[in-house]
Amino acid sequence: MIENRTPLLAKDLTLSGESIVAPTQSVSMLSMRDIFSTSIDRGDELLRQYYSQYEVAFPDPAERTSFERLRQRMTDPSSPLEIACFLSGDRVVGGRHYKVISAGDTTFAYGEFTWVSPSFRGAKLGSTIREQTETQVRSKGASFFLGDFHDPLLISEDVRETDVKSGITPEGRIQFWAKQGYLQLDCPYIIPPLFGQTAWVDYCKIGVKFLDDSSVCDSFEKDKVLEMFHAYWDTFGVPYRGTAEHSRYLSSFDEISSIRVIPLSEKRSFIQH
Repeated sequence: MIENRTPLLAKDLTLSGESIVAPTQSVSMLSMRDIFSTSIDRGDELLRQYYSQYEVAFPDPAERTSFERLRQRMTDPSSPLEIACFLSGDRVVGGRHYKVISAGDTTFAYGEFTWVSPSFRGAKLGSTIREQTETQVRSKGASFFLGDFHDPLLISEDVRETDVKSGITPEGRIQFWAKQGYLQLDCPYIIPPLFGQTAWVDYCKIGVKFLDDSSVCDSFEKDKVLEMFHAYWDTFGVPYRGTAEHSRYLSSFDEISSIRVIPLSEKRSFIQH
């Protein structure tokens, strides 16, 4: 069982005008997969508690993974999905979903969801989650983290309103991840219907965080980027290849040979939508 402890200092937190005090105690990181491998009953209990907070952080059911699918993934040894669950005492206060994937000669991690309980926002738990999960994926040979973020320039008002319900604006998320060292790939990005949604999502950008000095670069070859995207999408077992949307997405790279790495807050150099 993986467990790391990082102390958090008590401080006043403010959310929607309400003052909340985070307790002074250590935060434990548990591997949800390891818990299930030890005891199915304990895994079910922890995942239910975890999910009750996770669905608050991601209120759109089309965006998040269902409880049933998460449970199935945690008990499937062939699935690369990992859930890092963070607890303060017996209370779940945050988490991160990620996968370590190989694409050709490249091993990378892909982050799917990261969240922090409202009562711990402002106590640097988000940074702790990022640091400890980076340590885990680095130990598995990953040289960088990829992850998608809602692009504030492309989202609809409905998506923006849903984001705000979770307690942070799209711009706020971009600012947080930029402070955590994330950059982005200057390329079109579109997500197949992987998490239960019925349509492809075309309002996201793809972020990248280099995990060691030897992996840092200012551009990627187009074929390598597409290889990584496909390697990640294939982990869901969704038949997206050969669809009209997939073909249109691939055609958007026809005039691209090299993809720059640019600041996360910068506008990409192409028109999407």
